[in-house]
Amino acid sequence: MVKRSLTMKTRDRKKMFLLYPDDKMTKIWELLTTITLILTCLLTPTYIAFHDGNEDDSGFSVQHVNLIIDMIFGIDIIVVFFSPYYNDDFRLIDEPK
Repeated sequence: MVKRSLTMKTRDRKKMFLLYPDDKMTKIWELLTTITLILTCLLTPTYIAFHDGNEDDSGFSVQHVNLIIDMIFGIDIIVVFFSPYYNDDFRLIDEPK
């Protein structure tokens, strides 16, 4: 009879509700926040330079885009709280302090 190893692989020890640095979902989330940051860098100066002060309530406005961007960055703060990280010795830390 073959004994099972008592040590578990890193993949087997992953905890629920954590976004590990090597996961596909983490890469997708980082891409989304990068795109959001680029949009913010492009839209904010354009809005400041060309906004004439007239508010048009019909349709989708810049305020709606800013609200969505703010929500993405707010969610990103929460995601960072639940993301494991590598310490100085390149060990994955997934325990809260």
